[in-house]
Amino acid sequence: MADLSVILDFCRLIISLLLIVLFACLEKRKSVRPDLLYGRPSVPIPVRFLDGYKDRKMYCAASCSLGYLAMDLLTLTGRVDAIPAVKAFVLLFGMFFVAAVYAPLLLSITTRHTLIGSIVGLCYTLGSFGVHMMEAIENDFGYSPAFILFYFLPAFVCDVLLFLLFIKRLYTNIKTKQFTTKFTDVVSTHQVRYVEFLFKNYKIDYGTSFGRLHWLIYKCRPDFKYPINIVFASTIATTIVYLVFLWFIYLPSYFQELIRRYIDIVQSSNHTFRAVELQFSSLFLDDNPLFLIFKYDWYVASVIGLLVASFHIYMLLLRYRKNILKLYKGENSQLINEFRKSSPIEVVAWSLKFKGYLIAYTLWGYLICTVVVWLILSIIIGGCYVLNEIDLLADAIETVAQYLILPVITWVLFLLQKLLTRFFFLQPKINPDDQYRPLNIDNRRCFEFLGYYWIFNNLIVGFISSILRIIKSFSISLFMIGCLERPLLLRGFEQYDRGFFSYVSMLYLDVAHNHPILRVFISHIWGPKIEEKQTGTINP
Repeated sequence: MADLSVILDFCRLIISLLLIVLFACLEKRKSVRPDLLYGRPSVPIPVRFLDGYKDRKMYCAASCSLGYLAMDLLTLTGRVDAIPAVKAFVLLFGMFFVAAVYAPLLLSITTRHTLIGSIVGLCYTLGSFGVHMMEAIENDFGYSPAFILFYFLPAFVCDVLLFLLFIKRLYTNIKTKQFTTKFTDVVSTHQVRYVEFLFKNYKIDYGTSFGRLHWLIYKCRPDFKYPINIVFASTIATTIVYLVFLWFIYLPSYFQELIRRYIDIVQSSNHTFRAVELQFSSLFLDDNPLFLIFKYDWYVASVIGLLVASFHIYMLLLRYRKNILKLYKGENSQLINEFRKSSPIEVVAWSLKFKGYLIAYTLWGYLICTVVVWLILSIIIGGCYVLNEIDLLADAIETVAQYLILPVITWVLFLLQKLLTRFFFLQPKINPDDQYRPLNIDNRRCFEFLGYYWIFNNLIVGFISSILRIIKSFSISLFMIGCLERPLLLRGFEQYDRGFFSYVSMLYLDVAHNHPILRVFISHIWGPKIEEKQTGTINP
C-alpha cells in the first residue's frame, strides 16, 4: 500500500506540473522578450496576495485542503527513519510538493480564462475529494470511525463547497458566453465606499436581535474587506491546528494501545524482569486513577489550547482591521513608529514571511499552551490526589494557608495606603464637579513620616510583587506566543520580534498598494486608459 501511495503522489506531481505549464502558456509576457514565441509562456499567479479581494470563499475552501496536505507532510517527516540532514531535505522537497500539487487548483481560481479554470478546478476538486475519501476508507493505522469522521469532515465540506462554486462559475460562463475576464478593475467596491464615507457620517444599523449579537462578535463594515492574504493564511493555520487538536485527543488512546501490545509481548516472554515490567506498564492503564487524572487533564489542556489558538486568529483579524484603518487615516501609531527606519527591501522581504510565520506561530502557540496547561493541571490535581492518598492533603492546605498570611497582610496594608492617600494625603477637590482630587500632597508631615516607615513594609510587598510579576509575564507570554499582531518583547525591543516585524511589514506593503484614496484616485485618472489598453489583450 505504501508503494501505491508513492506512485499516486508521483502521478499527482507530474499532472500538477503539466497543468502549471498549461496555465503559464495561457498568459502573455509583458516585458521579457514579448516577441519570442508570441510572448508565451509567462509566470502564472496562483494567488493574488498583493491586492486580491475576489473569490475569497473559493480560496478559503482550497486553503483548507492545502492545510491537510501540509499536515500530511509534517507527519511524514516525523515518520521518516533517517538522520536529521536527510529529514531536512525530505521536508524541503515536501514543501515543494505541497506547493506544486495545489498550485493548479489555485491557478484555476485566479486565471482570467474562467472556462478552462472552472473545468480544471472541477476535475481537481473531484480528485481531492477522492483522495480524502480513499484515505478515510483505508484507515491504515486503525483509527476509530469517530476520529476518521471528525478528521476528514472539514475536507469533505470544503471540497463540496469548492465543487459547487466551480459549477456556479461554469454555469455563468456558459449562460453569458463569456469565457474570459479582463482585469480592468483598479478599485474595489469597498474602497469606493470608504472614500464615500469620508464625506458623510456613517452609522451602523443594528437591526434584529441576531444582528446585535453578530455585531458584538464581529462588527461588519461595508467599507472594508479582508484581503486574500489574510484569509488564505488564517484558514491554513486554523485547519492545521484543528488537525493537531484531533491528534492530541487521540494520543492517550494510542499510547494505551501501545502499552497493551507491550504487555502482551512481555507476558509471552520469560525474562528476569518480567514482573517488574508488567507492574510498571500497568500504571498507564485506566485501572490507575492517577493515569486517569493525567489523561483527562490532557483532554482539558487540548481544548484550552484550541480555544486559545482560535482566539489568537480571531484577534488577528480584528487587530488587522483596526491597524489598517488607522493607517488609512494617517494615524502614526506606535505600531508604525518603531519601524520607520526600515528600508523597502526589509519591508518586502519580511512581508513575504508573514503567511508562513502566521501558520508556524499559531501551531507553536497551540503546542506550547497545551503542554504547559497540562503540566500545571497535572501537578495541581495529581499532587492533591497523591497527598490525599497518603493523608497529607489537610496538612498541605494548612501549610499553604500559613504561607499566604504574609501576602494577605501586605495586601491589607497596601489598601490602607490607598485609603490614606484618598482621604488624608490629597487636597480636597477644587470644584465639586471634578472627578478626582488635585495631585497635591496635604498633611506633608504625616506623608513624610509614613513614607519612611513604609520603606520596609513595601520591601516585603516588593518581593511578593516581583514573584507575581514573573507569574504574570510567564502567563501572558505563554498565551500570546501565537500572536503576531502584538510584540512579546519589551517596548524598545520590538524590532527583535521577527513575527511582529513580519506583521508590520505586511501592513506597510498593504497600505502602500491598497490605500482606498489612492485606488479611487488612480481609477479616475488611469482607469479608462488601462481598460482601453487591456482591451483585446490576453495578459491582465
